[in-house]
Amino acid sequence: GLEDSAQGSRRERLAVSMQSASAYMSGLFDYLLTSLRSLPTVTVIGSPEVRIPVLSLAIDNVPAERVVQRLADNGILAIANASAR
Repeated sequence: GLEDSAQGSRRERLAVSMQSASAYMSGLFDYLLTSLRSLPTVTVIGSPEVRIPVLSLAIDNVPAERVVQRLADNGILAIANASAR
């Protein structure tokens, strides 16, 4: 549904709802990024200033395919070796 606090025309309510969803997703992504950076065996790859909500990471001594499978087991879409695609 639309944001409960949204008022006005359907277009206006939809715009407010999209802004709310974007803020929520941004907060989730920031939490993910902060949490991953706090782990000593995880390296977050890329510049946070130009980041879209896509994250590249490497975990010491863990094959990419294993990381991808573990994320998939938890409902998170991930791919290994994206640069090779």
